[in-house]
Amino acid sequence: AALVRSEEKFSKLFDASPMWSELVSLEDGRFIEVNQAFQTISGFERDAVVGRLSTDIGLWPDVDARDQSVAHFKKHGRMDAFPCQFRMQDGQIRHFLWYAEVVEVENERCLISSLLDVTEKHHMEQALRKSEARYRSLYNNIPLGLFRTTPDGRIRSANPALIELFGYESEEEFLATLSKSMYARAEIRQQLIAELDREGSVFQDAIEFRRKVESIFWASMSAVKVVDQAGDFLYLDGVLQDVTERISTEKALRASEEKYRILVDNAHDGIFVTRDGYVLFSNPSTCRILGYTPEEMSALPLEKVIHPDDFPMVIERHYTRMAGGTPEDNYALRAVRKSGETLYLELQAVSAEWENQPSVLC
Repeated sequence: AALVRSEEKFSKLFDASPMWSELVSLEDGRFIEVNQAFQTISGFERDAVVGRLSTDIGLWPDVDARDQSVAHFKKHGRMDAFPCQFRMQDGQIRHFLWYAEVVEVENERCLISSLLDVTEKHHMEQALRKSEARYRSLYNNIPLGLFRTTPDGRIRSANPALIELFGYESEEEFLATLSKSMYARAEIRQQLIAELDREGSVFQDAIEFRRKVESIFWASMSAVKVVDQAGDFLYLDGVLQDVTERISTEKALRASEEKYRILVDNAHDGIFVTRDGYVLFSNPSTCRILGYTPEEMSALPLEKVIHPDDFPMVIERHYTRMAGGTPEDNYALRAVRKSGETLYLELQAVSAEWENQPSVLC
């Protein structure tokens, strides 16, 4: 009676288990019993399984998978979280962790198995691996320097673009360097860390950095503060972009503009720019010749400085040139000083751009 009760208890536990459970004969491999979870997950009814082989119902996706499972069991005598795949009745492949032990049932050696369905977990892990692979590909191939450092300057990670930018040959060599030494001036980093700690993020359009070979380059930097649950400053995550060429171009442009400014400011002849009938710019000689201050000359209508008899001719040529025409470049005209005195001048005019708009340079 006790044996019967024990068998009944086992039968109830077997059938009530939420895990796929099965009892298979070790002699011929035929199913002796399957539980409700087996039927629910696989889609196979009990009557279609009991007495048949797993190969009869097409559970194995391929022969190699079955052979690997058999080889593992023969070697270890059991299955302990063995990863496997089975084909369901509807054709889908699901992933399991297989647990199995040899038992004796009515003088017959059998394999009792429980399989944990980990299909959703497997799909999530696959998606995570793909996401990580995409991120890693972007991290390794983006032409911007990406990095993570601690507040005290230890470099935790750096992508290939950043390592190359600083002139290092390997990631190991670069990570062994303190980021403090990479700034051209130590106070720059101190100011950045202070602002980052205060604001949570920072952007600098141009910062001087020092390469391994001691040469200086310029880079823009965008960085964010990473904190722990307590709000303590853990890391600085940032992006560097080399802007050395832009800075060099801007410096050259400023130097060129300064040279021309010196030439224009010190020219003996009057030089001025007009647009839509107004004076936009005039050099000191123009102000001296016409008797106006620089402030008075700014946005002064041309009709104020051109003799009334010559104004129609001058303004016509002015608008023709602004419209892309080619009126005479050199001509004589009469100008009127602030004092009312009439001057006889020689004018040379050419089309030009001033503040990115079509204008006339005289």
